[in-house]
Amino acid sequence: MADQVTLPVPLKTDFTRKGVRCRQLARTDKAALYEVCRDESKQIGYEVFLIKVAREHTWPNGNVTPEHESYPGDNAFGRTAWYMVNLKAAQKRLKELSK
Repeated sequence: MADQVTLPVPLKTDFTRKGVRCRQLARTDKAALYEVCRDESKQIGYEVFLIKVAREHTWPNGNVTPEHESYPGDNAFGRTAWYMVNLKAAQKRLKELSK
């Protein structure tokens, strides 16, 4: 019997994090583009980033978080993730990252 390949859990396509609604507009194998809207101000921007995979993790209580694609943390911005106010510029960055 051949070994089965387990794919990482994919990024969510619509979620709220730290009071910010994130909605996936596009993705490739390497990168993703999300529209972001801050609840209190309704300001819309775009986050473009390289998709990273986080390894499976077993917590001290025994719970296991499976291998998964992860949304970038704050420290990734400017290195592997970018915030943009212009959709066309964000789409251009997505295309560049996907090469």
